[in-house]
Amino acid sequence: MKMVTPAQLQRKVLTAIGRRPVWFALIVGIAVVSRLLDLGSRAMHHDESIHAATALQRLFDFPYVYDPLYHGPFLYFAVALVFALTDISDGAARLLPAISGIALICAVGYLLRDGLGRYGTPLAMLGLALSTGFLYYSRFLRNDIFIALLTLLAMAALYRYLREPRRRWVLLAATAFGISLVTKENAYISGFIFTVALSALGAAALLRRQNVIAPGPGIDAISAAMTALVVDRRGLALALAAMAAIPIALYSSFGVNLQLVPQAFYDSVAVWAEVHQSGRIDQPWFFYPALTLLLEPWAAVFGAGGLLLWIRRPDLLASLLVWWLAASFAIYTLAGEKAAWLALHPLLPTYLLAAWASDRLLRRSGGVRLAALVLGAMLLALTARHSIASTFLYGDVPRTPIAYSQTSRDIPAAVELFEEAGARSGYGWALPIHVGQAAHWPFVWYLRGYSAVDFFYGQPDPATLGQAVLVLSEEQAGAFDGLLDGYVAAPIRIRVWFPEHIYRYWTWDSVGAFIAEPDYWRSLAEFVISHKPPAPIGSSEIYLYLREDLARLGLDPAQAQAR
Repeated sequence: MKMVTPAQLQRKVLTAIGRRPVWFALIVGIAVVSRLLDLGSRAMHHDESIHAATALQRLFDFPYVYDPLYHGPFLYFAVALVFALTDISDGAARLLPAISGIALICAVGYLLRDGLGRYGTPLAMLGLALSTGFLYYSRFLRNDIFIALLTLLAMAALYRYLREPRRRWVLLAATAFGISLVTKENAYISGFIFTVALSALGAAALLRRQNVIAPGPGIDAISAAMTALVVDRRGLALALAAMAAIPIALYSSFGVNLQLVPQAFYDSVAVWAEVHQSGRIDQPWFFYPALTLLLEPWAAVFGAGGLLLWIRRPDLLASLLVWWLAASFAIYTLAGEKAAWLALHPLLPTYLLAAWASDRLLRRSGGVRLAALVLGAMLLALTARHSIASTFLYGDVPRTPIAYSQTSRDIPAAVELFEEAGARSGYGWALPIHVGQAAHWPFVWYLRGYSAVDFFYGQPDPATLGQAVLVLSEEQAGAFDGLLDGYVAAPIRIRVWFPEHIYRYWTWDSVGAFIAEPDYWRSLAEFVISHKPPAPIGSSEIYLYLREDLARLGLDPAQAQAR
């Protein structure tokens, strides 16, 4: 058997990476399977249940009155359309985020292939396909994967326009931003990053026209593109019309409530400015860099390498990516609200810059190329391990910080218990259920098919004690002390969360203690190897009460303790 030398192995691997049709199909296949497989298996998060229930309501009460705390109307109308075309289920609710996650990977491969290079393009696609954050939140009904895709389209359109000044790229960027404005309010952050980049390019073009900057292929191309942009007044008018028409259409529920549009634009900025000042979901300043280094090691290491390569030999795409990355990390770190799902926004340019750097390193010869190949493969494998574990092995058990908090598995188990109670008692979908405020979400979504559900606020009316099922908080149960003798009860977990207290209050002194203490390193190693959190996972409980006549049918509320 003929032995393959390391040099021959390098050439074989690099040749395989360079075969575009083969790797494009393979990576898109990985993205499709990983985004769509068993999409409805994870318990619906509190926020997911709100989004899904509000989208479902659009099928029966079409007009949507914008509430900035629940973000823009795009998600609600789009997911309602998915429900109308498919079915009403957890998996259908997550279908559009999954498709958006796949589309983002395809868009990178198509729009940025020239700038990322022969090796960088497949590595960018593969990295995003395996990314812990992008995989997890492509299977999650939140707006952030939509914003990530739309921001990518806008930034890629800017890059393509600089290389090929055609109106299609202007219209693509404008349409992407138009949809972004009615998707989530951090569209204004993406818009700021884009506008500053465009302004800097315009200033460079102006300085070139005034001969302040010496001629050269790069600056001359920028100058020509900026001139073409200004001259194409029809294209600019169409772009502005698209960017205005889309938000007006969706904020007004397609013309039903046009009078609400001005207030919607105002609230989208004002309300979230107040939220960020309140620090509602706060994290330490190092949250995003630490999350990237811990769960996205390939992007972290090669992204840092990309910064060094850009300093030595910048090009147009890398300059855009460095600005996008630096501005995103700075803005999202300074913002009052920091959460795991928001990590997607600084993470996206980090992955692209890492791919750009990898391409430059793999074009070299000798030891540099071999080291980049081996290190890249190891870090991508580690990223994939974090990703698969966080999404598929644990899913709704937050053993890694990307999950942040999650609805407990007890809740779907409780819903199965309700179905069994309805079937055995003869109530069916008319099973009387009384749900206290602490458990409204996600039960509003899960109990959507029941006709005798009462969601109440405050203390319940004692007259409701005849209900077959009660779902109460500990405080509400205490108010009925002595009046629940006719029920069998058990506590169930409604939410579980990653033990963020272990890092939230770190100081420089505690970092020094971490470095000096072997137990800290042991805990870190256990987390990297087995994803064992260094402290117990947190949880909050509610109480499930079944009437005794149901219990005599062989039902026990403890069956919902899916531990």
